[in-house]
Amino acid sequence: MPRVRQNIITNEWVVVAPERNHQPAHHAEKMFSSEMKHIYPCVFCHGQAAWHQRYTSLDTKDIYVIPNTYPAFQDKDELEAVGHGFYNDSHSYGDHEVIVLKDPRDKLNTLKPAKLYELLKVMQGRLQYHQKETEHRFFIPIYNHGRDSGASMAHPHAQFFGSDVMSPRLERELEVTKNYYDDKKECVFCQMIKFEQDEQTRVIYHSEEAIAFTAFAPRYPFEIWVMPAHHNMSFAEATEKSLEGVAKAMHRVFEQLDQKLSNPSLNWFIHTTRSIDKPYDESFHWHIEITPRLGKQGGFELGSDTTIQIILPEAAAKLLR
Repeated sequence: MPRVRQNIITNEWVVVAPERNHQPAHHAEKMFSSEMKHIYPCVFCHGQAAWHQRYTSLDTKDIYVIPNTYPAFQDKDELEAVGHGFYNDSHSYGDHEVIVLKDPRDKLNTLKPAKLYELLKVMQGRLQYHQKETEHRFFIPIYNHGRDSGASMAHPHAQFFGSDVMSPRLERELEVTKNYYDDKKECVFCQMIKFEQDEQTRVIYHSEEAIAFTAFAPRYPFEIWVMPAHHNMSFAEATEKSLEGVAKAMHRVFEQLDQKLSNPSLNWFIHTTRSIDKPYDESFHWHIEITPRLGKQGGFELGSDTTIQIILPEAAAKLLR
């Protein structure tokens, strides 16, 4: 029988109707391959155009960072203020960088924990830098994997965004979780981790440092959350030990998605506060959301902003364990 479930972090509702699909794996098998053809050499390959634009001081063993050639956000010094009368309209102030894996043969689904840790460390470094040097309200590191994810290049790369405009979704998470803390004097994320560990039905991986589980009220089929096991509001403040644990959890998730769902296209992104957002110190908990792109939204989803999921999160977790 269909049920409605509430996302305790955002207060959003989703419909879960597993009767519409009796074979979870079949849902993925019907999709086209996520593989993108890599044309060598591409703009990101060693010695090519992007390589010469990199911030050389940020180079690591396997990664380099460049400004995005076609940025969604630009520095204020490069733009002039504008107005548009009745509607709100202004320049898109912020930062937009590309974090490139040097080896074009790397693939997200086969990255080892050490390289995922290196990627997280570079992302963390960019957050630490930009939150110190700018006054942007919102930062988000993201990774698009596969042709249905929005990725425009096959060469493996992540992106880092900073914006003066606050994300409505993160703003909702901050508000809902702050209200929960004010009412119960507990971090809802920490309570969620404890509940998931006790129940085990949605857990894919857990260790002393991190946990990965399918979302109780997912927006996407096989949606997975990865969290550090210990409370920390900001990704910028995460310890090396915590990031190592998170990298191992991510490796396990990507490995299982590859093996059980034939390497689907997916997006992953980090929701975090800035280090200066002290009002949320006790109530927010940085985390990673992984969203495989295995389905399309219809009129109900678009019109109501409520998704219908035909894969039970518990069945998804069982398949991916």
